[in-house]
Parts: sequence; C-alpha cells; structure tokens
Amino acid sequence: MKKIKEKIILASIKYRKFTIVAIILLTAFFAYNLKNIQVDNNAANAIPDTLEQMRDVERLREKFHSPYSILLMTQFDDNDTTPLNEKIAILGKWAEEFSQIKVDSISGFTGVAYIGALKVPVKGGMIGIRTLNLSQEKDDERLRQAIQDNFALTGSFMSADEKTFLMILYTNDKANRPKTITAAMNVLDEIRTSGHPRTYITGATATSWYMSRDMNKDLSTLLPVSVLIAIALLYWMFRNWRCVVAPIAVVSIAVIWTFGIMSIAKIPLNVLTSVIPLILLPVGLAGSLHIIKSYRQNRFDNLDFDAAWTKTYRELLNPIFIAAVTTFFGFSSFTISSLSWTRYFGFFTGLGVVIALFLSVFFLPICFARKEKGAQDKAPKQLIPLSVFNTLIFKTPFSKILLVLVIIFSIIFVPKITFDSNPISFFKADSDVRKSDKIIGEQFGGTRFFDIMIESQTPFTDSASWQALQDVVDSIKQIPEVGSVTSVFPVLNRVSEILRGTPISEAAVNLMLNSNLTKNDNGTNMLDAFITPDRKAVKITLICKNIPLYNYTNLAKQIEEKILLKHPDWKITASGEALLIDSMIELLVKTQTYSLLITFGLIALSLIILFRSFYLGIFSTLPIVIGACFIAGVMAAAGVSINMVTVIVVNCCIGIGIDYGIHFTSSYLRFKRSGNNNMQALLNALQDKSTVIIFNTLAVGVGFLALCLSNFPPVRTLGFFIFLSMTIGSVFSLLFLPMFLNRKEKVKNN
Repeated sequence: MKKIKEKIILASIKYRKFTIVAIILLTAFFAYNLKNIQVDNNAANAIPDTLEQMRDVERLREKFHSPYSILLMTQFDDNDTTPLNEKIAILGKWAEEFSQIKVDSISGFTGVAYIGALKVPVKGGMIGIRTLNLSQEKDDERLRQAIQDNFALTGSFMSADEKTFLMILYTNDKANRPKTITAAMNVLDEIRTSGHPRTYITGATATSWYMSRDMNKDLSTLLPVSVLIAIALLYWMFRNWRCVVAPIAVVSIAVIWTFGIMSIAKIPLNVLTSVIPLILLPVGLAGSLHIIKSYRQNRFDNLDFDAAWTKTYRELLNPIFIAAVTTFFGFSSFTISSLSWTRYFGFFTGLGVVIALFLSVFFLPICFARKEKGAQDKAPKQLIPLSVFNTLIFKTPFSKILLVLVIIFSIIFVPKITFDSNPISFFKADSDVRKSDKIIGEQFGGTRFFDIMIESQTPFTDSASWQALQDVVDSIKQIPEVGSVTSVFPVLNRVSEILRGTPISEAAVNLMLNSNLTKNDNGTNMLDAFITPDRKAVKITLICKNIPLYNYTNLAKQIEEKILLKHPDWKITASGEALLIDSMIELLVKTQTYSLLITFGLIALSLIILFRSFYLGIFSTLPIVIGACFIAGVMAAAGVSINMVTVIVVNCCIGIGIDYGIHFTSSYLRFKRSGNNNMQALLNALQDKSTVIIFNTLAVGVGFLALCLSNFPPVRTLGFFIFLSMTIGSVFSLLFLPMFLNRKEKVKNN
C-alpha cells in the first residue's frame, strides 16, 4: 500500500504536462456531450413498473385510454359583458390553437375537452330527446338553459357565475411532453397578451414543467452568485489567485465530467440530479482546501516545490481517500432506492465525489509554479485562537452541555418530521400555479385527480346495476375531501329525467348504451371515456381538494373497502397521479430509512478498517450521526417537510460533514505518531485543521445562503439547510470529536 501511495505521489508531480493534456481532452469530450442531456421532471417516470400503483395505472389504461393532461383555466373580469356564446367561441379558438401544436412533426395533443365540445341531451326530436352541441348554439338564453339543465356535466368546465372556464388538454404520449408543454406555454402567452391575463395552465403534468423551469432558472442565476462568494472568501484567506482558481477548477471539471457521463448513459436531469453541482461544490472544495493549505504551509517552511507537494500528499492522501470513500457511501446508498430519481442522484453524486478526488490529486500540482512568487511570504491564517477551543472543550463543560442539549432536542423533534407529496407546496403563494390551484379548487372542486375503475363479471346493462353504481358515486360525493366526481351519470340522469322523470330508468340506460346519443361529430363516443365496449368496466374520476400533507392513497383504500363491503363480487382498481405521487413519497421514506442505516454502517466500518481502530472509527462517525439527527430535528421544528427535494438534506449533512471528522482524526493520529501526548495531539490537530474546516464552511456555506434569495421554495430550503449542515458538521466535529477522543484516552489510562 505504501509503494502504491509513493507511486501516486511521484506520478502526480512528475507527469504534470501529460496530466493536463489528458484532463483537457476528457473535459472537452464530456462538455461536447452535455448538449445531448435531457430533462425529465415527471415524477411518475421515477416510479418502478413493479410498484402496485404503476400496475394499477397500466390495468386502467388497458381498459380506458388515459393520457396525461394539463389544465387551462381562465377567468373573465367581473365587469366583462361578453355574451356567453362568444366566450365559448373564444375558448373554441384557443382549443384549435392548442390542437395545432406540433412537436417534431408529431401532434402535441390528442384532444381538447371544454364546454364548447360537449353535446348535452335536451328535449325534442322524434323520440322526445336530442343532443345539442353547445358551441353551435348562438342564442344565449337557450344556451344558458341547456347548460343549467345539464350542470352536473357542464359544471366541470364552467362555473355557475359564467366567469371561470376550464379546458383539459390531453397530451400525446408519442410526443416529447416537456416540448409540448413549452409550446402550450407560448400559446398561453399569446392568450394573455390578447386581453385575457387571468389565464393559467396547471395540473400535475404542468406542475412538473414549472418545477423544472423555476429550479433551472434559479440555479443558473444564484449558483454563480454562490461561486462568486466562495471565490471572494478564498482570495481573502489565501491572497493568491492560484489558490482561488485551482479549487474552483477542480469542482467545475468534476461537474462537467459527471454530467457528461450522465448524458452518454442517457440519464435525464430531474429535480434531484440538477442539484449535484450544489453538492460537489462543498465536497470538491473541501479536499482541495486541505491540500492547498498543507502545501502552502510546507512552502512557508522553506520546502521546495517537489518536497512541498511530496510532504503534502504523504500526510493527506490517506485522509482524502478515506473521505472520498465515506462520502461516496453517504450518497451511493441511495442506489438501493426503487425510485430512479434518488437512485441516479446517489450514484452520480458519489461518482462526482470520486472524480473530484482524482482531480484534487492530479490536477492541483499543475496549477502551481515551481518558482511561485509570494508562496513563502505569508503564514496561513488562523481564524480562531487555539485558546478558544481549549476553553470550550477541555477547561469548561460547554461542549458536554451542548451535546446533551442537542441529543434532547433531536429526541423530541425527529419523530415529528412530516412527509409531503403535494407538488403545489413547492411554489410561492403568489405563483401562477398556486393562484390557479386556488381558483380551480373554489370553482371546480380541486386539482388532485385519481380514477376508480369498477369491474364486474356481468355487464352493466340494466337499470338495477346502474342504480348500484349511482349509489357508489353518491356516497363518494359525501366525502369531505372530494370536491366533485366526473362520470357518465350526468348524461344518464338527464336522459332519464327527460324520458321518464326519474334519475335512472331502463329506457335511459338502453338509449345511452345502444344509440348515437353520446357520439360526437368526429365519430368519437363520450361514453368510451367512462365504460368499456363490453360494458363490464366503469370508470369514475375523483376531483379531490388540494390538502397539504393529505394521503390520497388512504382515501382510495377507504373508498375501495366501502364499495367491496356492499359489492364483494366487484373488482376495484384505483389509480392516478395523486396516488402515484403518494406512492413515491412512501418509497422515499423507506429509501431514506434504509439508506441512512446503510450509510452509517458503511462509514463506521470503513473508518474502523482504515484507522485500524474500532473506537476511532465510531468516534469519527458519531459527530455526523448526531449532526444528521439534529438537522432532521431542526427541519421538523421549523415545519419543513420531507419531499422530493428536501429528502437529500440529511444525506448531504453526512456526505459533506464526514470530511471534517476524517481530516481531524487523521491529523490527530499524525501528531500522536510524531511523539505528542494525547492532549498535545488534540490541540495541535485543532490548530492544524480548525482553520481549513471553518473556512470551508464559510467559503462554501455562506455562498449557499445566496440560494435563499430564490423564488422557488425548495431551492431556498435546500440552500439554507446545506449551509446549516456544513455549519453543524464543522462545529460538532471540532467540539465533540476532540471531547470523545480525550475521553477515550482517559478511560484507556484508567
């Protein structure tokens, strides 16, 4: 092992020119491939096909074509005097514009549903009933009467005051969905500028697009601000531009290589993987800062270029390697996840850490000249006097009291942490998503959808079976969390009222199932969306209220149990995006639990092996375990829920913070081996490592606070908690680890 270490040291110094050429070529290659990387923020695509909810979705799709959809909502002004038929005509014009959207020569939408596309039953005709196409009726009084008589159907697309209208745009599965929604947003901009500013596009599918747009926008503007802050602080510490450019270059190249490999492997960017640069920045800088500080100290001690680098790597190669391995474990434990988002995030973040390690060893010597001016004229800064640490840790019970308080706080608040599957909570209260969600919730019942499919061995072809289905729908409508229910019953009830004066009749059932009453002008049949051709399966769509932290999967199970209690011979399938997202959060919870246990175990085992000491391995891990629990407790106390973005915060605390403990313990062992007693070794390690640990926290952590200026709440939360994780990791490592090591030595001596 020692020979391998010496060869690495020699190669990193001797073959600098060859290394720079290889790094430039590889960076150019990976940068070229970045143009092919795709973006996919559709949460449903992250869920494995083997999950029960995904199987239910496929079962429903076998019976009913249920493409993804987006919602368009518009509100006319209170003083608007536009006749009702003209409002519907305006919506018809918009529907035509959306229908003409092409993405790579493929139609972006397969259909558009709005009030003007409805054909409603009215009195008249040879058999006493006929259908009226609402878009063709120009008399407002007759139009209004037809809408009111069929409001159980038309109310899904128009509010009672005739001011708010809803349109459903069904996306084409063959077309690129993000591009389709982008094109739809362009049409929306034209609609707004034409005099309809209160028009919004929303829905679960559109929400994924908004998340991608807002997150990428903020990261592209605020991440450079974070980097600039780090650059300013780096220069303040080192007063040397080489010491600024070199670590930033390491991180930048590591990001390019990581994303380039993702592009080649055809792994799309999503909400989680797009924050990989945020993680690599502190991890990559930490290793580089340790190396640069040691190198400059060696130069200050009058060592020449080769001797300074040789001594630096002999001291730091082992702890850097250990830090990379344990950080890799901290993130790659996510690869056990069933969710592709977290699996890809874990693997490629771990890969980026390894790349940053490689670059910090082989790239940094390239950035410094053999006859560097100013390298020997200043000693490295000492940010906090050693006497402060001596007082807080050894001379007073401060660190012991703090440890007890932290443990008590964590025990109280960690069990209170919540999990949120509602993507609407990602957005500000004044965002278009929140505004439209509120209006749709008030006027149309809600924006969280899922379907209930009822299957029977015998066809639903008689009035008795349809009455049983009607009873099910009526019972679902009584559930407070359900805003409204969409089904075929508004048509059936209206036809029966016209023919027999009752909600359900045999004549109405026969007419609805066996005539052209529900057929549209283009040949499609509205009935196909709710009942299969063999009449053995019926679909009911629930439009639920958007309730924070509410579990819609439990609601679906309650409905299923209630139906089967009365009809045990029926088969019930519940599916939809609301249930899929709930399932995703359940998987995230399991993933977080398993990954943290695996992470702590692997890190502790790695440190035990590499330090060749059970106690050193455990003690070096303890501050990070305590810090991770404390961060989770702070999230719970602050009311921050675990969601698809914040799920990585605790792992970031471990992945970033473990570096501090490893470097401190390595320095402590080095001083012990040089002949220092235990207390001298601890104090010398604090003097040696406290500055670089604290400065890494300042240089990178303060930069992350810039993300708190984001307009996108998840980015704000992520920025603050990464800063807090780095701060807690550094403070706990510098206060608790020396206390643990000192206690170990006292016990050993006794």
